[in-house]
Formats: sequence, C-alpha cells, structure tokens
Amino acid sequence: PDNKHIRPKIRQQLQILRDKGIVEFKGQGRYGVK
Repeated sequence: PDNKHIRPKIRQQLQILRDKGIVEFKGQGRYGVK
C-alpha cells in the first residue's frame, strides 16, 4: 500500500478535530483530548 500520504492525512484530521474543539494543540507536535 502507498503510505506516503498517511501522515499529512492524520495531521489534517487532527486540525479538523482541533477546529471542532475536540482536540487541543499542546505544542511540539503533541495533541491532547479535552
């Protein structure tokens, strides 16, 4: 399988969740669930 785009896809999902207020960005690439 082609896994080259998996990380950008995960980051995109995290940004969507963050925009919805579900996930908060803690810095240094770490995310936490509120």
